[in-house]
Amino acid sequence: MSINNIAIVATIATAIIFSTIGVLHVRGMRISLEDFLTQRNSVGAWAGLSTVVASVAGSWILFAPGETGTWAGIMGLIGYALGQAAPLGAIAFIGPRMKRLMPEGHSLTEYVWCRFGSGMYLLALLVMVFYMFIYLAAELTGISLAFGLIAEIPLWLSASIVAMATVAYTSYGGIKATIFTDKILSRYSVDQSCSEANIKSL
Repeated sequence: MSINNIAIVATIATAIIFSTIGVLHVRGMRISLEDFLTQRNSVGAWAGLSTVVASVAGSWILFAPGETGTWAGIMGLIGYALGQAAPLGAIAFIGPRMKRLMPEGHSLTEYVWCRFGSGMYLLALLVMVFYMFIYLAAELTGISLAFGLIAEIPLWLSASIVAMATVAYTSYGGIKATIFTDKILSRYSVDQSCSEANIKSL
């Protein structure tokens, strides 16, 4: 079996494994619409951090800093780092206020509707949909390019595998399944980093 076929099989197997994990985690639970969209006051610091990092620092983080450094130098890297950290810094201040003013709220757009009216809500919704389209395209492109570096898997194939698997378990389990799989991946990454640090220190 060629390296390309092995990589494709490994990609499909990984997608199936994590989809199964996400579905099994929520199987048998009675998930209301509220639970499907939010995990209000039920996520600890580690799970919350894992999900935020997985959402904000997407797969493009593998390529963008290096590319930025080649044409913009150290100042470009600093700007990129600030750009990545700025949304987290903003939500750290805005989030608690939103929760205090709308304890039963679900999203930023809902807050905008209540605070500024339907016109601003429509503008915020359009901006967010456009941003999420770019975000999704960047995520799928980044992970596809990563697969392409490991083995010459067609970009459309790896993107399709990842997209279908993700849609499958998130449509079934909502945010609960997403947070659970993010937590597994983040825990594995931390454990791997610790192991490598211990090996290098010996």
